[in-house]
Amino acid sequence: MPKFYFRNPRIIEAVQWTGENHREMFEFLGGSPNDFITANNDNFRIDHSKVPGGLLIKTGSGEIATYKGEYVTKETIQGKIIYSPCPIDTFELAYVPASEFIVEIEGDTFEVPEKVFKLIFSVSKERDSLRNM
Repeated sequence: MPKFYFRNPRIIEAVQWTGENHREMFEFLGGSPNDFITANNDNFRIDHSKVPGGLLIKTGSGEIATYKGEYVTKETIQGKIIYSPCPIDTFELAYVPASEFIVEIEGDTFEVPEKVFKLIFSVSKERDSLRNM
């Protein structure tokens, strides 16, 4: 008999690829703000012959095309940063912006400030790094 499971809630970071936001995506994918933008690093490469917009995300199982409008997500799992493209419709169904998160406690609703999410995110990163020691 199958059992039901909840997926652990995770706080992720994401940037929507517009095909124009090269600097933002370069830095998001590990480039330094002081670096010249390159067409290739450990996490991505640009190849306009493979995909419109040219963005290919490097993953453990190969390169994945990222189309204009799609989001690129970044999360830390067991101390390793993982980047993944996510179609816009899937992203909008699966994720809620931290700035719009509302919780209900005993019938009262509260908006959770983005500062709280940043704090939780930093604590969860620290917890993950401690697990990997």
